[in-house]
Amino acid sequence: MTESTSRVRLVEYDEAWPAAYLREKERLTKVLGPLAHIEHIGSTSVPGLTAKPTIDILVGVPAAEVSQAVRVLLPLGYLHYGAAGVGGRDFLRDRESSCYLHVTVFQSQFWRDRLAFRDHLRRNADDRDRYAELKRRLSAEFAYQRPLYTSGKADFIARCIDRSQSTHE
Repeated sequence: MTESTSRVRLVEYDEAWPAAYLREKERLTKVLGPLAHIEHIGSTSVPGLTAKPTIDILVGVPAAEVSQAVRVLLPLGYLHYGAAGVGGRDFLRDRESSCYLHVTVFQSQFWRDRLAFRDHLRRNADDRDRYAELKRRLSAEFAYQRPLYTSGKADFIARCIDRSQSTHE
């Protein structure tokens, strides 16, 4: 079964996720050095949010360093999938699928949008809860169709990013 056809499995928020992120951030910082900016993103970065039990990590580096960053991450056990259908980033996942890395240019639109969405959900419990409900509904409807599950969230995410940027939360 491929990643795109594996079951979408959601779990309730786990208080251990921030510590798991920090452990992985420490490993990443050792190989990437001081030029890398590393942030916890995705649903596991939002307290109280239902999520797939995967730690998403945003890695921002200077434009000229993206390929080098990807190369130095591979010996840590990450597999590289190129853009994996999402422009503006290189996608890597560890062999256990417990961490996903999104390597991008620091301060790029991809970088800013991911942080804007995370920060919006952290500050807006109503939208966080609406997002959780949307994810539960989509995971039931598209349990083995991960691309449809993912695309079903796109409009909600875009509205939150727009709201975040227009109100300068």
